[in-house]
Amino acid sequence: MDLTICDLRKEPPDRRLMFLTLQGLVNRTRPEIYCLYGATDQRWLDWILKKKWIQGAVAVKDNDQLLQRYRSRLKGMVITDPRLPASINVATMLAAVDDGLVVSPRLARQITLPVLDDLRGKWTTSADAYRWAFDHLWSRLNHHVVACLWPEHLGLRDYLVANKVFIFWISGPIDGARRYASPDAEVRLMEQLLAKMPVNIPVTGYPWAGQDVGIGEGPGVSLFAEFGKYLVGSIDCANLSVHSGISAGELRQKPAPPAPKLDPSKVYLAWVISDGDNLPVLMNHNYPQLWKASTRGKLPLGWTLSPSASVLIPDIVAYYYDSATPDDEFLGAVSGVGYTYPDLYGSRYRAPYRRQVFDGFLRQTATYMRRSDERDLWVMNATRPEIIRRFAEQIPFLDALFPDYGKRVSTYAEATYPTARNVPVFHATTSWPEKVSRQERVQQLVEDIHAITPARRPAFLHPFALNWFTDLPLLQEVMDRLGPDYVAVRPDQLAALFREHLKKVRVWSRFASPIAVIEHEPIQIPGQLRNVSAVEQNVRIRLVAGLDQAAVEPEEVKLVPAEETVLRLRGAPTGGPIQIELNGAFGKRLVTIAVHPLARAELARPLPSGGILSPVEYFEAENLAHRSGEAGPDPSASGGAAWFARRGKAEPGFILYGPYAPLEKGKYLSLFRLKRLDAGAGQVALLDTCVGGGVPQTGQLEVRVRELPLNQWRWFPIVFRHPGRQVETRVQWSGSASLEVDAVALWKIRDDAPEPMETAPPASQ
Repeated sequence: MDLTICDLRKEPPDRRLMFLTLQGLVNRTRPEIYCLYGATDQRWLDWILKKKWIQGAVAVKDNDQLLQRYRSRLKGMVITDPRLPASINVATMLAAVDDGLVVSPRLARQITLPVLDDLRGKWTTSADAYRWAFDHLWSRLNHHVVACLWPEHLGLRDYLVANKVFIFWISGPIDGARRYASPDAEVRLMEQLLAKMPVNIPVTGYPWAGQDVGIGEGPGVSLFAEFGKYLVGSIDCANLSVHSGISAGELRQKPAPPAPKLDPSKVYLAWVISDGDNLPVLMNHNYPQLWKASTRGKLPLGWTLSPSASVLIPDIVAYYYDSATPDDEFLGAVSGVGYTYPDLYGSRYRAPYRRQVFDGFLRQTATYMRRSDERDLWVMNATRPEIIRRFAEQIPFLDALFPDYGKRVSTYAEATYPTARNVPVFHATTSWPEKVSRQERVQQLVEDIHAITPARRPAFLHPFALNWFTDLPLLQEVMDRLGPDYVAVRPDQLAALFREHLKKVRVWSRFASPIAVIEHEPIQIPGQLRNVSAVEQNVRIRLVAGLDQAAVEPEEVKLVPAEETVLRLRGAPTGGPIQIELNGAFGKRLVTIAVHPLARAELARPLPSGGILSPVEYFEAENLAHRSGEAGPDPSASGGAAWFARRGKAEPGFILYGPYAPLEKGKYLSLFRLKRLDAGAGQVALLDTCVGGGVPQTGQLEVRVRELPLNQWRWFPIVFRHPGRQVETRVQWSGSASLEVDAVALWKIRDDAPEPMETAPPASQ
């Protein structure tokens, strides 16, 4: 079978669209037309021919020859409305179900075909057009896939026509300002339509088309996830009707080399390169460039790659697998069979059904990971322990999880731990600021890795590499700077080494550390114990130091292999580290929880009465996000540094915000540590808490100059109820007096009555 090559690179947009819809109709049963549309299309054509998946390729001298050659397959044309871009998407659907070409009014005057539909003047708004399309076309369209596509994105059209896909778009601030657009109405419409569509189907395309064009990546992926849909990023991915129709044979990764011998004095690192969930990254830009680096194969690396790619571009996946070195491993991305936020998945459905929806997503993920020969998985916005646990429970061959799109955790205890079936979890430990020099980036990565490396060895870390701002020599430079104590391994090797370490540990304990404690204020500290051995473990727990009038619940536990139980420590902090002793067949083990003691004399206002405080997290101000101000040293600040906003130097506004950390639903106390540095009057700052992104706001407190003595620290409290999802804390500076911010501490307020014990279910359940 030969391919007919159609070169669209010099064609105007309306002719490109016409030929791409023709390609989709012709390729519906088997690949026949291949279009040169983007910069790498020739490269992938050469690869297909090299592998003899297609016998030959013959280019047409004039693209219009294709109209004559395939005239018998065309029933007519659908004319778009130049005044309503949404008509391009509706026309694409009409062409798919009626075997027509999508043409502009200009082309309609040049082509001799019956008019199947003329969309000019048919609707005045985008929402009306998409509503009509759903009401009149959905029954004739594919119910296994939909598309979110900006009308000006053309490259995917062949696949959408070939597979009769419903297409929509939700506008953003810029395109939403047009007379035909209404972002609110379009969101409401799509909420209705997404609810009527089947769960666990992919959304192709992308909800973003440039700054403020489209609803945006985060809001779009969130909306799809809430209705149990996942994104397969694929804007301007040309020739998917060809790539998906090629049988590339069984996909198998290169066998993993043996992991190095576990050295108890070393820190093991597995670099994971992001964004392989996005098909344009694999096909058109970034991955092909990174893949050509002469240093590839000299540093072990994890490359993220969507399990869906095995269906849509199996020939291109085969290219990566065939040319991989023993130091290259591919991980599923991101979050599963498609890009989603597991914390939100199926959240629009009632609780009993929500679990079924998410489990269905995980079963699909398992199917396509097997097809792609992937055993490790990169996920993002999976923050709740029960969600992370569910991945390990529902994907029986899952070897390890690598969560987060950049650094979200601040301690080793949060970063590395086992979950259900003792599957290792390695959270990202590096951040990737955009506007920095290469040397600043190297230094930042080195500092991030050093900061989270624990004193006790061996240690196991996942340094995240943002594909858009990295190159392979840069990662090697980081390793050289870290020195011989740090050893780079593949992700699967990191998991193997960690499991070997668990066999020696036998019982894994996990507590947040450090935590904030208020002088003499009773607290409750949650923690976990997990049996990471192959035999039953009996463990006795005893408080050693750090709490007066203390209680430990339970004092003794019996754990079967892979079972986890919740521990709870209660008492009044003494100001020093909190220590508990674990006793069992493994011997005696001392667990230390570091503390940040808060002096009562620094409280600007009384604490809330009722309930007991349970430490959640302690955020250093200099590590949060900022729009103004600068970091600086201060021996009286925790960690010896703080964030400064000085009059005449910093811009008023949000000098601190974040951290967008996950927070379960409940009642909370946040404390902000502030210091005034010079004279002023009136309001100096407005403090607030909110759901990540600012809406809804959950608490607010105005701080006036008179409440903040000169050069003295004060803690300001906000009590708030959080609805769940991510939390954000903010300091909005007025500029009336120079201000220093040290930290934000966060506690959950629990009822006075002791809570019933919770035990995580065994992995077999």
